[in-house]
Amino acid sequence: GDDFARSFRVDLARPTVTLVHSLADTGDGSLGENEATNVAITELLVTFSEEVLGGDSTASFLLVEGGGDGVLATTACGPLAGDDASVDIDSAVYASLTSTSTLALSGGAALADGTYRLLVCGTVTDLGGNALDDDDDGDGNDDFARTFTVDTVPPTNPTAISSSTHVLGAWSSVTGFAAQWSGATDDRSGLAGYSVVIDGNPTTA
Repeated sequence: GDDFARSFRVDLARPTVTLVHSLADTGDGSLGENEATNVAITELLVTFSEEVLGGDSTASFLLVEGGGDGVLATTACGPLAGDDASVDIDSAVYASLTSTSTLALSGGAALADGTYRLLVCGTVTDLGGNALDDDDDGDGNDDFARTFTVDTVPPTNPTAISSSTHVLGAWSSVTGFAAQWSGATDDRSGLAGYSVVIDGNPTTA
């Protein structure tokens, strides 16, 4: 005379990566796509949309650095492409309460200057067996990719400053001023530019 009860859950939604964060923090609480940062990153944190299986396995993640050609060729988990190099992921610690994996990198050493891509492999599944779907096409088993740059070297100061109206470092009563100089260059971005300060304070740098 006792009723029988069986509870179950239907889960058709595929998990996704909702946040990539780093230690040290880049300043805004996340590591965005194509973000450039000058902080010493020793760990990466990956947060999923729901609880997953595989978040505690280093095999579920791949971190690659672009090689000498400056191009990241590896776009999916598996063999490296081009001259990309893999970066050691020492451990993956998964917290089910927050659905977050913490990845310890390179023996605790900060990532060197370079361009990196973090891949979360499509073999990660939720508790219902749905595979990671990070291109939103609904079929699952899609790797997640997050590209970022570490750049700790400041751009060079401009060189070869010259003036056609003034002797550099000397006072002049001439009210017009003409000068030319090279733009400062940045090794990582390749961009060149400058900023100018003109005032009456001789201590201004």
